[in-house]
Amino acid sequence: RKMRLLILICLALLCQNAWAFFDLLNLKTREPVKFRPQSRHDVPNNYITQRVDHFNIRDNRTWQMRYLSNDEFFKPGGPILLYIGGEWTINSDALLGGQTYDIAKQHSGYMFYTEHRFYGFSRPFKDTSVESLKYLNVDQALVDLAYFVNHVKKTIPGLQNSKVIAIGGSYAGSMAAWFRLKYPHLVDMALASSAPMVAVADFKEYLEVVGTAISSLSGMKCYEIIEKATQQIRKTFKEFVGAESVAKVFNLCPQIESDSPLDFGNFFSSITGPFSGLAQYNEAGDVEAACRHLIDESKNATEMKGLAQYLIKNHWGSRCINTKFQPVVDYLKNDTWMHQASVGGMRQWMYQVCTEYGYFQTDSGFKQPFGRGAKTLEMMETLCSYTYGHGFAGNSKDVLHNGIKRTNIMYGGLEPKLSKVIFTHGTIDPWHAIGILEDLNEDAPAIVVEGTSHCKDLESISESDSTKMRAAKLKVQQLIAKWLKEYSIYI
Repeated sequence: RKMRLLILICLALLCQNAWAFFDLLNLKTREPVKFRPQSRHDVPNNYITQRVDHFNIRDNRTWQMRYLSNDEFFKPGGPILLYIGGEWTINSDALLGGQTYDIAKQHSGYMFYTEHRFYGFSRPFKDTSVESLKYLNVDQALVDLAYFVNHVKKTIPGLQNSKVIAIGGSYAGSMAAWFRLKYPHLVDMALASSAPMVAVADFKEYLEVVGTAISSLSGMKCYEIIEKATQQIRKTFKEFVGAESVAKVFNLCPQIESDSPLDFGNFFSSITGPFSGLAQYNEAGDVEAACRHLIDESKNATEMKGLAQYLIKNHWGSRCINTKFQPVVDYLKNDTWMHQASVGGMRQWMYQVCTEYGYFQTDSGFKQPFGRGAKTLEMMETLCSYTYGHGFAGNSKDVLHNGIKRTNIMYGGLEPKLSKVIFTHGTIDPWHAIGILEDLNEDAPAIVVEGTSHCKDLESISESDSTKMRAAKLKVQQLIAKWLKEYSIYI
């Protein structure tokens, strides 16, 4: 369990003998679900030629988009199940287990898993420079999906008249809904799991949901220890040798100064990150176990020292860590495909949030235990500017806010005009705060599952499901079956 939690800690940077952690967008570049394969059926690796720029007919440059496929249950005329890849490298497990697999089995469907441009092995250019990344946006990615659907329908026998079901989780869940919104003639229905549907710069609600998850699952004592610890950190920094004291307690190298807001904010990001991961990817008992450890560490020490020991023993490790801001910038600025920033997708996803979405998990909210004023929107605006250059498309701050405004206008925010789209969320998942939580209409329902986390409904029905989770998964299957039947009546 400790190893799994360690992986969840946002971004790790190797800096000489120290690790530096940065809670950028909290774990957004990992595949949101770890599927348990139910089959050993062959899942071939395929490529399709796509245009670099779908919106410029004079630009004839192309690239190879990767996708996976599984025809294990397919019968001619069965539906196409399009599982959409997001800001990660796709893998075959998603087509060998989970809701997509189960629905394909029920309806003799043909499964596909598409990889998003600029992620994994779908690389339009030889680097991820700013000049290259200007072709990375959801508009282009949705057209990639449109051409993909057209391609498989024309080239694979038995798919010509197949209905298309788009399925995605997290950002890919947003894409599933937006694909249905923009190309209803190509996609007939969609499942959008844990999908953030409104772009927002100051995503203060994220940490508020993390706080609620901690207090609701483990009680107020754990919440209050974190709250007191972060208060003590701020108080200690104001003392004569406060920075040195904090560095010693948290095993920082080098120490940071409170008069450096960027370093101070990054240090607090390294504190919020592990707790954010616990909430977002919560498995039964994770938060409770973490809080028990934190409470134990705080019994014979101040809350600040207890928090430090909990983080060191359960997340950071024994080596000192570098929480300076500049190493994060240096890491993200590397634009070669050989570097982990691009291989892991963080550089590309950071570009997307700086130009389209925001999603910056600040501490400006009042209903959370981490204190206020360290993880600021200004820090994230600075990161955009420092990483991609002050003139990467004009003023970086204007690019961010204009991009957010454009996204919400183009895709409808929380009020898109949609039908035959299912929105699913868990109340423990911080991303539900910017998702659709109420039915848009009879054919665009929202299913909110109490006490569950990010994209859990995309897993197969299992004995470990709560009653509410099982009911949610069954409802998704029933709605898709109902809509497929309605379409067949008119054929």
